[in-house]
Amino acid sequence: MRHLYGEGAPLSADQRVAFEHHLPSTGILVAFGLEAWPHLLTEMHARTKRSSAWSGRLSKRESELAEHILAEIAERGPLNSDAFNDGRRARSVWGKATLAKSTLQKLFFHGRVLISRREGNRRFYDLPERVLPAHVLAAPAPNRKETARWLVLLKLRQRRI
Repeated sequence: MRHLYGEGAPLSADQRVAFEHHLPSTGILVAFGLEAWPHLLTEMHARTKRSSAWSGRLSKRESELAEHILAEIAERGPLNSDAFNDGRRARSVWGKATLAKSTLQKLFFHGRVLISRREGNRRFYDLPERVLPAHVLAAPAPNRKETARWLVLLKLRQRRI
């Protein structure tokens, strides 16, 4: 956690060397080095079109709330789902959750917000431009072959091969 978020005061975008996100085609949350960001973009975009209560496209209610959430985060900085207590519930893979929590989760899966810091198990989300360095966000999108190679190398490193 210190590597991802710093110790004491949260790291600025320019100080970051890693971030949390899901392995492509899985629900496994992992720490990635900054070089991973462009390779995750295709999967993030694909999720916005899939039907999935956990990571897929936003429902009409979630889309409406998403604009409010993104505006509040832009204005106030990193927030967690408790900052959006509108009382509405959503169905999720874990059973019942607040609509704010399910919307934030999908926005995270889509790459529109990232985990900026944690307090215990509570995730605080912020806009990608305030979490990742500008040069990472501006990196050109790799082609399919480059991303496939990156994924293979990632899997080999995970198995220490």
